[in-house]
Amino acid sequence: MAGQHGRTPCGYVLVEKPHISALRLQSTAERNSEQFTSFECARDNIFHTTFSSPTHPVPSHPSAEEPTPMYATKAAPEYTGNTAVTFKTATTKACVEWQHTPTPIHRDIPDRSYVVDGPGKSHYFSYHPEALHVGLGDKASSLDLSGRRFVVVAGHAAAHDGRRLTCSASTFPWSYLSPLEAVSAPFQRHTAERRGPLDVRCTLDRVAAAPCIKHMAAWKNTSSLGKTLTRLSILGLHRRRRQCQSIAPSARVETGPGVHQPMRTRGYTHLGVSPWPWIHSARNPHGHIETFAWNKNRLPQIQRAPTGSTTPFVLLNNCAHRCLAETGAFFAEETSLGHSATFRRWDNLTGRSSEASLLDFTSAAATRS
Repeated sequence: MAGQHGRTPCGYVLVEKPHISALRLQSTAERNSEQFTSFECARDNIFHTTFSSPTHPVPSHPSAEEPTPMYATKAAPEYTGNTAVTFKTATTKACVEWQHTPTPIHRDIPDRSYVVDGPGKSHYFSYHPEALHVGLGDKASSLDLSGRRFVVVAGHAAAHDGRRLTCSASTFPWSYLSPLEAVSAPFQRHTAERRGPLDVRCTLDRVAAAPCIKHMAAWKNTSSLGKTLTRLSILGLHRRRRQCQSIAPSARVETGPGVHQPMRTRGYTHLGVSPWPWIHSARNPHGHIETFAWNKNRLPQIQRAPTGSTTPFVLLNNCAHRCLAETGAFFAEETSLGHSATFRRWDNLTGRSSEASLLDFTSAAATRS
């Protein structure tokens, strides 16, 4: 059995002066007292929690702007000694306790809430057996996800199939549970490679999720659920980050994430002439695809290989392809009179082909996009 490196921070104390809309806690039982969490009011019915530390920081590339706090306070927060605080907004009363946390619709596990799991982090909260667990992301899933393990991912993977996505589904991965009393929905804002995958594992009495920074929204009924999520979905996304995420999960720009090795040659597979003309491929009856061969026809200058090998591609059915093509952000073929060059790629997941164009980050148009 592999070694277990999980530990549960405990002994939380206040580390900053009380604020009218936020509090900050720190664990005294951890090494160097560095594990901490924070709670903040973002809207009248939305609250923002963060669990991080210098050794377990949040990702440095958020997929959306942090929502500006806009709420109507009824009174100053009420502190009960050094163990609890109550925030009152125009529509919600939130009580945060760092000893015994009784929350009707969302309750963390008392002995295992925020856990440091090796280099990662996990969040454990109570499981409602009679609730309806629904996950919304790129593709449709089963209506009731109770008792199952599922991963909810939001992005633009469905663009391979030419399907349109709603703004909320392509921005935040989220799941909600609907007990008899009220509705609660956790969803994420930060991400590492994709747009915040929400990995949920359900057991008999608890749910384990892998969040970075998570928002928790509460409603009295399901009819008001979509209205609040829509307002959060139209937050200003980082365009360069969003564009590259909808093109390739590991595309690199000046301020973007790193490049994975499989992405360094993707897009430079060209149609070659088969040395055995009597052999025809099922996918390509006219020749074969040389995956790691240098395309001298498209890029004759070998010194541009480092720049070209990290260039992502944009699908033709992507909403940004037309705008980028008009501004000259793609590589162009000499025989196409300056028009954007296209190539056909195969999706290993769907087994379908689609046309795409390669971004030329040496051009000013692609850098500004």
